[in-house]
Amino acid sequence: PSYFILGPLVFSEATKQFVNPITRGSSSSGYVHWLLTAGSPLLARTADRPSFEGERVVVVTSPFFPHKLSRGYSEPYARVIKTINHTRVKNLGHMVELLRDLKEEFIQIEFAERDGETLLFPRAEMVAATDDILTDNSIRSQGSTDTLAIWTAKPGK
Repeated sequence: PSYFILGPLVFSEATKQFVNPITRGSSSSGYVHWLLTAGSPLLARTADRPSFEGERVVVVTSPFFPHKLSRGYSEPYARVIKTINHTRVKNLGHMVELLRDLKEEFIQIEFAERDGETLLFPRAEMVAATDDILTDNSIRSQGSTDTLAIWTAKPGK
């Protein structure tokens, strides 16, 4: 699946392969309860059609990679991205564009779940930390081919 890593976070679109292990199996009942009470789109949107062409649910697909940037924050695993700096995220490619084109000093990530905290990271530190995090965790690439093409393209292209 397509993915993108920025700082200690890994993003992807919510797929059946991602959602099914979370919602099925003997240990999933507590997690399903949390998804329901938090109003997570992972459950609420599974049977929905996209609201518009190209709409996809973007999710944090793994726990934080170890790094000082993530200290003090709750684990965002399986949380759905609602906005980046107050702009609603339409899909993974759109999110990568938003991150690439930011001019603000901070990246603000708001989640769709009712109980989700907002993450706030210094933009320059997130970008600078990414290569070290990839190296420290033996990850070959910051993203899939499609997301890297967006990340490295000039804004507005």
